[in-house]
Amino acid sequence: MAKELGELESDAIDAAYQDRLNHLFQVLCTNLTGADPKGGEKTSVDQFTRGLTLFRKARELALKAASRE
Repeated sequence: MAKELGELESDAIDAAYQDRLNHLFQVLCTNLTGADPKGGEKTSVDQFTRGLTLFRKARELALKAASRE
C-alpha cells in the first residue's frame, strides 16, 4: 500500500532531522578530540546543545507546516 503524501513528508523530515543529528554528533566528537582543557569541552557541549535545540525546533515547525492542508 502506498504511503499518503503527509506520511511521505513526515518521513522525509524525520530523515533530514536524523541526518543533521548525525552530523552534529560527529562535530561534537571531533571537537572533543581536540578539546582544549581550559573550557574546550564546555564550549563543544554548549555548541552541541544549541544545535540540538535549533534542529528540534526546525523539525517541530516543519512537521507542523507539513500537516497543514
